[in-house]
Amino acid sequence: MIARRSVKLKKSFPTVVRRDLDPSHLCQQSRFAPVEINMSPVEVPSAKSPSDNFQVVSFDLDSTGRRLVDEICHIGGLYVAQDGSEKVFSNYIMPHRDPNPGARRSFGIRVVNIGRFRMLKNLENGVIIKTKSEFSVMTNFLDFLSEAKGSSDGIILVSHETGPKVIVPLLLVSLERCRLMEKFRTVVAGFANSSDLVARYGDKDKVTSGSMRSLCKTLLGDTNPNTCSAMERSKIVMKILQKVVPSGQADAPDISKVKEDLSTVQSEEEDLKSLRQILSAQSGLRPIFFKELKTTRRVVRDRALGIRKRVAETGADYNYFEELYKSKAESDDVKHILKGKLTAFEDDDLDYLVSILDRHFIGEYVESPVSNPETK
Repeated sequence: MIARRSVKLKKSFPTVVRRDLDPSHLCQQSRFAPVEINMSPVEVPSAKSPSDNFQVVSFDLDSTGRRLVDEICHIGGLYVAQDGSEKVFSNYIMPHRDPNPGARRSFGIRVVNIGRFRMLKNLENGVIIKTKSEFSVMTNFLDFLSEAKGSSDGIILVSHETGPKVIVPLLLVSLERCRLMEKFRTVVAGFANSSDLVARYGDKDKVTSGSMRSLCKTLLGDTNPNTCSAMERSKIVMKILQKVVPSGQADAPDISKVKEDLSTVQSEEEDLKSLRQILSAQSGLRPIFFKELKTTRRVVRDRALGIRKRVAETGADYNYFEELYKSKAESDDVKHILKGKLTAFEDDDLDYLVSILDRHFIGEYVESPVSNPETK
């Protein structure tokens, strides 16, 4: 008896074309369909330009430190709408690096580890802060600026800094990292510093210092301002502008005065490029100043850091000094050549630099007395 093998027949179904899966149909109805965006840069305003159709937005940042490699933790922004109401922006970013001790004291935040998770914590009340990714926050910030721009010609971002620039370079680095600079150029016309406006239009009899806390006391009458948060500092910046350069229209500052010291986005990008070159040169000069930077004597370390920075600003790098010593090995010849290049150096600083260079490239070192900066 032969066993018969059962064979299952595959049923054939008619081909059905679903309209909801048609690619052309998706492109027509999807909210992610490509949209034409005007990527032309904003026309840069100038002091002589008759147009004052620009929107002023005050902003500030909380970061993990004051170096270019540090990251943004918090962005705060504020602008005054046409109806007189204040529109605010405040978003926190979860940084990859931990804030240094100075940032923890200044901004009142720190990174805590809970199990396998890293979180941002407010040191004042102990609350865990809700954070987002850097790309999400930067995208939200550009949306906020686009909303503030409205029908105006562009945005003027105003911050308050009395020392070296930190806020604007950190913002540009973050935008470059998120590849959002093109969109940023279409919205923002430039940057301004409220400390420069206070120095020009402020009352010289009242203003004794350019720091934010001092201006709160002398201009705003607030003896105990809250400056820990970037959001609170952006509010203070707007109040300072309203006090120093008022326009009389819905508590908005005078645009014609704000744009007098305007720095364009292009100029800030060029400054960032030169800053990166200087930092790269300083990093290359580290082997020469290794002994001075490693010492525990703060006077020696501070003097070496200052000399290294001034040398890097002149454009001299490690290869320049190496080629110099290959061609001219005598200290007197090296000093004569460096005196022509480092014109801003005093004789004692130049002798100190030559002694460090001799030790590194020749192996001879003459101990140079450390001058006290306070006596100069």
